[in-house]
Amino acid sequence: PFIMFVSAAIFAYFGFNKPWLYTGIDGQILPFVVILDWSLKGGAIGFALSGILSMFAQRPGEYLYAVVGIISSLGLVVSGILDLRDTDHTAMSPMLLFIFAAWNGFSSIGALRRLLTQA
Repeated sequence: PFIMFVSAAIFAYFGFNKPWLYTGIDGQILPFVVILDWSLKGGAIGFALSGILSMFAQRPGEYLYAVVGIISSLGLVVSGILDLRDTDHTAMSPMLLFIFAAWNGFSSIGALRRLLTQA
C-alpha cells in the first residue's frame, strides 16, 4: 500500500494543488488541460482507494491500482499529444507528461500481467 499512497500523493500534488485553467486567453476551452486535470485527480483518488482496499484485500487493491495506472497513463499521453499539437497554449511540459505516463503505464501493465498470470 505504501507505493499506492505515494502515487496518490504525487498525482494529488499536481492535480489538486494547482488551479488548472480550462480556457485560453481567447476563451477557447483547452481539452488537453481538462483531460490532464481529471487524469491527475482521478488517478490520485483511484490510487488512494487502491491503497485503502489493499489493506483489507491485497489482490483487489493491486488490480485497482494497475487499472487506474493504465487509465491515468492514457490520459497523460492524450493530454501530452494534444498539448504538442496546440502551439499557442500549454499546461505542463509534454515531455514530463510522457515520462509520467511511461513510468506509470509500464509498471501498471507489468503489475496487471503479473496478477493475471498468478490468477
